[in-house]
Amino acid sequence: MNSKDNTSVGVEDRLLEALLERLNDSPVPEPGLVDQQAEAPLREYVEALGLMPFALEPEIPSASVKRRIMETVEGGRPTVERDEEMAEVVQMPASGWRRRALPLAASLALAFLGYSGWQYLHLEQQRGTIERLADQLSEANKQAVQLVNYQHELERAQDKLALVASHGVEICPLQPVETAQSLGAPHGTMFVAADRQNWYLHVDDLEPCPQGRAYQLWFIKSDGSTDSGGILEAKSGVCLEVTSDEMPVGTVAILVTLEPAGGSSAPSGPEVLYGDELTRIL
Repeated sequence: MNSKDNTSVGVEDRLLEALLERLNDSPVPEPGLVDQQAEAPLREYVEALGLMPFALEPEIPSASVKRRIMETVEGGRPTVERDEEMAEVVQMPASGWRRRALPLAASLALAFLGYSGWQYLHLEQQRGTIERLADQLSEANKQAVQLVNYQHELERAQDKLALVASHGVEICPLQPVETAQSLGAPHGTMFVAADRQNWYLHVDDLEPCPQGRAYQLWFIKSDGSTDSGGILEAKSGVCLEVTSDEMPVGTVAILVTLEPAGGSSAPSGPEVLYGDELTRIL
C-alpha cells in the first residue's frame, strides 16, 4: 500500500512539474489582449488534469512542488520572502518618519519658544514705551493747565494795569481800624474807574481770619445804607486782590469787617479796614 502511494505521489509530482514547466515556457499575454489562441494552452492543461485517474486519493503536494506552484502563480519570489519584503517596505518609512519627525518637532518647539520670547520682549518694550508716552502726556497736560492758568493771570494783570493806568481813575486808600489791631496792620488801596463801575482792590498784610469767621467787603452809600461786596479770602504772606465791574451807585466809602463764616446781610463784626477819600490821579 505504501509503495503504491509513493508511486502515485511521484507520478503526480512529475505531472505537476511538467505542467508548471509548460506554463512557464508559455508566453503571458498582455492584459486585454487575450484571445482564443492564447487560451488554447490553458484548455490543454485543464484537459490533461482531467485525465488523471479519479480513483487516486487526494494527496498534499510536496513542499518543493507547492513552492514552485506559488512561485509560478505569483510570478516572483516565495510568499515568505515577499511578505518579509513588504514588511520591510512598510516598516522602513515608519522608522524613517520617526527619525525625521523628532528633530523636526524639536526644531519647531525651539522656534516657537524663541518666537514667544521675542514677542514677550517686544511687548515689554511696547509697554515701556506706552508708559513713558503716558507720563509725557500727563506732564504735557499739566503744563497745558499751567499755561492756561498763567494766561488767565496775565489777562487779569492786564485788566488791572489797564484800570490803574486808565484816564480819570480814582484811588481810595484803606487804613486799619483801631478796633482790629489784633489782626495786624493791614492796609490797602481801591482803584475806581471813571465810570464808577469797574474797580480793583489791593490789600497787603491781611492775616487769615480766625476759624469760623470771614472778611466781608462793604460799599457805604451816601444815604448811609450798605451793599455787600462779597467775602474776601486772605492767605498768609499773600496780598489780597479783588476786581469787579460793578459798584453800587452813590458809593462814598469802603469798609471791610470780620463777620461770621458765610457773611452777613449787614455789617455786624469788628471793622478791619476803612476808606472814604477818593482822589483822582490822572
